[in-house]
Amino acid sequence: MTSDSLMTVEDVANWLSVEERTVTGLARKQELAGFKVGKEWRFSRDDIVDYLEQQRNRPRQNEDPIA
Repeated sequence: MTSDSLMTVEDVANWLSVEERTVTGLARKQELAGFKVGKEWRFSRDDIVDYLEQQRNRPRQNEDPIA
């Protein structure tokens, strides 16, 4: 992993069009892979893409799974 592929909370929030606290909350709940450097979170671009793929493939709460 190169430093070019690391993203800050601000980077991820801007990319996903969400609040920064949403990103940190997902990281704290370990729903979004990340790690801390000192007090600051860092995220791999590949991990964010994986998270988005998981969300896309996850059944919606009110949907019946196809049998």
